[in-house]
Amino acid sequence: MKFIKNTVINLALLLVSLAIGLWLGEWIAAKMEPKVYKANIIWTGNDTLGFVNKPNQKDYIHTDEFNTYMTINALGMSDDEVAGTENAKTKILVVGDSHTFAAGAASANTWANVLERMLFKPNDTIHSGTVYNTGTAGYNLGQYLLTYRKFRKILKPKYLIVGFSSATDVYDLIPPRKGGFVYGGNYPNRTYFDLDSNNNLVELQNVVKQDTSSKVSPSPVSKAWFSFQAEDYALYRLLKRSKLAAWVAANIEINGKKPWTGMQTVLKIKPDEEEQYRWTLATKLLEKMAEETQKDSVKMILVNIPYVPQVYDEIWDSSFGRQPDVYSRTICAERLAAIAKESNIGFVNTMPILIEWSKKYNRRMHYLYDGHPTEEGHRAIATAVYAYFQQELK
Repeated sequence: MKFIKNTVINLALLLVSLAIGLWLGEWIAAKMEPKVYKANIIWTGNDTLGFVNKPNQKDYIHTDEFNTYMTINALGMSDDEVAGTENAKTKILVVGDSHTFAAGAASANTWANVLERMLFKPNDTIHSGTVYNTGTAGYNLGQYLLTYRKFRKILKPKYLIVGFSSATDVYDLIPPRKGGFVYGGNYPNRTYFDLDSNNNLVELQNVVKQDTSSKVSPSPVSKAWFSFQAEDYALYRLLKRSKLAAWVAANIEINGKKPWTGMQTVLKIKPDEEEQYRWTLATKLLEKMAEETQKDSVKMILVNIPYVPQVYDEIWDSSFGRQPDVYSRTICAERLAAIAKESNIGFVNTMPILIEWSKKYNRRMHYLYDGHPTEEGHRAIATAVYAYFQQELK
């Protein structure tokens, strides 16, 4: 009896010590985490897209990792004003999420705007043109399609470039019947897409009677202490960039799910039922974009933008790479290339150049904590897309 009593006491002390240790670790991690000193780039509600970049914003985003100047024009783009580009011979419309918008890069140095400077030189009357960056943090593939519809008649593009983010563009396609929108939950009124019982694409409207006038930051990070989402904790976000945490994220399940769900979805060789649903919906949306652009005589180009574990050997080898029969580093790019071929659209894989530049210059193309591409990473992405257009515009 005494043995049992001592065992229970020791176990209780162990649990209390563990709880205190985790609390202390969370507190320390929160203190160590790069702080956002100023980030006033905000969304405003839109009954079709859910939310859009509020027009006519000019402000710094200042964190411990980067200090960038964002310029949002009158049409809500992270770009210069469109006035004066009406007569450009080649107009390129770019859609995407925060990897295109882009978090961590000044508006002038996003890959879309770097591409513009690479393609179109001053006083070049033969290849005059412009690139419009309509990327918006938190957007998914359905919102990319809706963005194209919004701007196709206004801007009359010759090309549509879809910046496909491996980090989220398969993961964040959850409709209300499956739990709600991953990003922009404060703005539920929107058009969205789902699959019917025959896996056909359906377009639906979500309308909720509530005030959507409040301003929100495009950050998905919650501060809820009792949330079961690993990303909600500073300790996890800090350790996530370590080899140990990468291994845990790829191999350990919490409540039946792995913490790095977005990456698991795009890297799984044989997706489970829920992952396959996401891939099917993503495929149908890309096919729909291809159908609508071809009807408009617009050339669509799909650009694969890989995420951290796909680019850096040490992260891959310590996480998903430990299970080569389950995960593939290149499977996402292979699937996208197959979709592009089937839909008769262009395809650019930026993964090779990001890997090459990281090794060549011995530094990461992504911010360590923020996770988005650095401005050098944006130049790498632009360089890969530019190589495609060198052949396209001959």
